[in-house]
Amino acid sequence: MNVKTKIKTKLLLLMKFRFDVPIGEFPETIIRLSSGEKMSEDCVGSGNNKACCTTGRDEDSECCSNEYDKNIGCLCYWNENALDCEFNNITQGNYCINVELVDQRCVSRKLWSNHTLCSWYFPYSIAENNQLVTSSNDNPWITVTVTAVVVFIILALLMLLYYKAYRKVIYNQYISFAPARKKTVSVIIPQKIMLLYPRDCKAFMDVMKVFRSILQETLIAQVYDIWDNRNWNDVHSTGPLWAVKYLIDPNVKILLVNSPCSKIIEEAILSKKTFEYNKPTPRDDVYFCALKSALDLLMSENNRYNRFFIVRLDSKDCMFDKPAFLNTIYTLPQHLKEFIMDILNSPIVDVILNPDRLPKIHQLQTAISELENFRLNNEEYLSELIWLTS
Repeated sequence: MNVKTKIKTKLLLLMKFRFDVPIGEFPETIIRLSSGEKMSEDCVGSGNNKACCTTGRDEDSECCSNEYDKNIGCLCYWNENALDCEFNNITQGNYCINVELVDQRCVSRKLWSNHTLCSWYFPYSIAENNQLVTSSNDNPWITVTVTAVVVFIILALLMLLYYKAYRKVIYNQYISFAPARKKTVSVIIPQKIMLLYPRDCKAFMDVMKVFRSILQETLIAQVYDIWDNRNWNDVHSTGPLWAVKYLIDPNVKILLVNSPCSKIIEEAILSKKTFEYNKPTPRDDVYFCALKSALDLLMSENNRYNRFFIVRLDSKDCMFDKPAFLNTIYTLPQHLKEFIMDILNSPIVDVILNPDRLPKIHQLQTAISELENFRLNNEEYLSELIWLTS
């Protein structure tokens, strides 16, 4: 994510600014300072590079001194969800600040395709009265600057040794946060999967039934599904506890299905509203509690990108511009192969996902087409099935 802002300085020694991150966690951040006599309003393609600073959530900042003005010192660090930065030895001129954030939603060959740069642009302005500090003869920051320069030199030497051992260049490209796959193996390790989706029309539930059987056959998986009638007695006897025991089990992978119906329930959770089915059932409450717990885990669990997987169907009603989840989103049936590869952490699915050997793939495609036709012919069905209440 690139965030750019333009600043016009006076006679200054120190420039300070704060950038509030809108959402998400960014393990690596690159802050660049450029200057020039004629700077464009959007800071794109103008000016000369002056300074650069890199930092991470749990790491000290480092200056990119090899490519920029060595006389300008920089210090950037995270303060909860805000990024604080300082550039010293700044002279009079026009400046642009470019903040590049690694966004964990940017996963190659998944939601973003054709190798397109994954980026968002947010306009930010910085007020001069509280962000720019004028120089003085006895400014205490001079001592801090000298100390910072020494620290930066030491850090630069350490980073040089690190990059010699393991070089990883990041320049105008997104990074895949999908689990690193193991080498090809001949045996599939059985999986435990909790399939989480809300009650919907019969056509949607038929799609989920076929999808569940594909998981059971391809992953040799034990699938825990609230709407599987084989679990009816256990779900009704224990209620939400039935779902919670799988959500907190680190050996169970959670598969969330994103649908128009789930978005309504998501909105009810996030906006602290309530929802109501036309004909409610006890299992609706079990799903609500399970989704609420899953959302909490998605915000807090360290292993969420290896344990939580999001899928949606290839239907125009299922295409959302801004999903609430930061995880990779797989569209079915197009991304079925990629989904199976990532959940297995193995590239051995070329044979087992051959449509000629697995007729249920054709059944899944047919069921999704029937669901699409149902929605086209029953445009008001969702509002008659479920709605938000204040």
